[in-house]
Amino acid sequence: MGPDRRQLLIGSLAATTGSWPRPARAQDPAALGISLVTYPSGSFPINGLLFSPVGEARRGPMAGAAVALLHGGGGAQDDVHIFTEGALSLTAQGYHCLMPNYFDATPSQRRSTAVAARRWRKAILDGLGWLGGRPGVDPDRVGALGFSRGGSLGLDGVLEEGGARAFVGVASGGSLDVADIRHRPPVLCVYADGDPLVSARRVRERAETLSAAGVPVETYELTSPRHRFDPGEWRTIFDVAGRFFDRTLT
Repeated sequence: MGPDRRQLLIGSLAATTGSWPRPARAQDPAALGISLVTYPSGSFPINGLLFSPVGEARRGPMAGAAVALLHGGGGAQDDVHIFTEGALSLTAQGYHCLMPNYFDATPSQRRSTAVAARRWRKAILDGLGWLGGRPGVDPDRVGALGFSRGGSLGLDGVLEEGGARAFVGVASGGSLDVADIRHRPPVLCVYADGDPLVSARRVRERAETLSAAGVPVETYELTSPRHRFDPGEWRTIFDVAGRFFDRTLT
């Protein structure tokens, strides 16, 4: 992410936290445990947001666990508002969360090409490794939640190369050939019955394929006509995902 993209991310975060009916001090991202971070992926610096537990949450029931939050095709700045509230609900239980802008691996464009997809996937996997190396994080208790493109890229990468002990794919599928599956973490597929972009049938078929290949798969169907879910639907998604991670990242 160049300077302009970084400023977009900062601005989106400020707008998200500043719009909540919270005390003035709580609107400060640092007071909420939110910081801007950068980690390397090949020759590219990948910027993102790190959500850390604060206060008593540092000793919460899921202390030591961590989750990467992978944005969709619109970019990190588009999904800050949907991930911030969910991330804070996780950090309240002791989780650490990283939201990387994996598009930083292709600084000049976001168009999907074979080269871009490889760089994005590497940036995601490098982010998982970076997150596992953070102070207070157990590298064997790192999971990921990916929305749309982030879910497909992340799931394919984790199934082939590892890096996450559990994965939640939201409105996403993946296309990794079964023969290339080398890791089999538990997977939760969350989808909407009326999603106009990623059909429920496609997700169910993918879940069946992965299950037949020995991947432990669960599914959760939302009643919704949307691909980009509304705030209430995202709260349900993070509630379901949180319970899944509580079981799989212990």
